Amino acid sequence: LLEIAATAPDSAEALSRARGVTRGFAEGKAGASLLTAIRAARALPDEGLPEAPRNRDGARPSPALVALLKVLLAAKCEQHHVAPKLMASSDDIERLATEDRPDIPALHGWRQEVFGADALALKAGRVALGVEGRRIKLITT
Repeated sequence: LLEIAATAPDSAEALSRARGVTRGFAEGKAGASLLTAIRAARALPDEGLPEAPRNRDGARPSPALVALLKVLLAAKCEQHHVAPKLMASSDDIERLATEDRPDIPALHGWRQEVFGADALALKAGRVALGVEGRRIKLITT
């Protein structure tokens, strides 16, 4: 879906070149409906497009902190055999880097237990990241 959104194909042939899209899908009823939706979206004036999400306070997150949080996310997801996208989106990570305690799924329930608590501890300087063998580990500071 991300590839289709990024390329916005304008024909069944172009749609079939997207990863995971078969020629049968692209040339069928579902493909035609998708292409119709893409054409309709392209025809919208810029004013008709939804606004891209921004940080609530307008602050830009530290790229280094975002990178550290992504490394922690990858390590925790590898350890618990969970896909990173199920744990936290890129927007969630940026909000986590910028806001004190954002209301994001990663800070609730099982996600909090697996990733969120350690992410907050990393931000607060209570833990650091290290390497042991071929794995990332948390070091209590």
